[in-house]
Amino acid sequence: MAQPQTPNQRTRPGAMTMAMQAVPGKHAGPKVLRIGLFRDKKIIEERIVRHRETVSVGTAAKNHLIIKSGTLPSKLESRFELFQLVGDDYILNFTKDMTGKVALPGGVQKIEHLRETGAARDAGTHFQIKLADTSRGNIRMGDFTVFFEFVSPPPITPKPQLPAAVQRGFIKNIDWTFTTWVIFSLRSARRATDRGGRARRRRRRGRRKGRGEGRSAGKEDLEGGRRACTRGR
Repeated sequence: MAQPQTPNQRTRPGAMTMAMQAVPGKHAGPKVLRIGLFRDKKIIEERIVRHRETVSVGTAAKNHLIIKSGTLPSKLESRFELFQLVGDDYILNFTKDMTGKVALPGGVQKIEHLRETGAARDAGTHFQIKLADTSRGNIRMGDFTVFFEFVSPPPITPKPQLPAAVQRGFIKNIDWTFTTWVIFSLRSARRATDRGGRARRRRRRGRRKGRGEGRSAGKEDLEGGRRACTRGR
């Protein structure tokens, strides 16, 4: 008869429980920006900024997103910090010519409305609004539209490499007897090829020399015949 288990008796977890425990938890660190640049509804670039840093747009090649000249005011078109990192927080910077929507803790807002109502800080050449890690939205500037959201940073894939045991055992696993035989065979074949080439060159030189001597003898006989004919006349 089976005995009932007592509450203090420990049991082995099931396969499903073990599988769930093996799943890593969510990333606890700060989220990073995922941005996409569109032009006329066609995606130009999409990327995840793996490190929390200021993200800029403009005509210069060093910007995160490159746009054509004339999209931004002349004073800002070379480099404009669209997402500015201040301390641990991101600040969205936008000019009066930009439009779009952004999701904030208080709800989805148009950036034009934030500018007109004074909810966005006036920084002179542009306006500013603080973003949260739950914020997402789109910013339109001329023909370009920038979509953004905050995501957990993806894990960095390590570079593939051989296990340490394999690296240490590579030299030990070489068959030195076979390797030495292969090297000796290659050297012997090369020497035989060199000897055969030298012999062929000597034979060619001998044939050329024989032809030259034959031509000289023929010329001498012809010259002697001409002289004999001359004396006979």
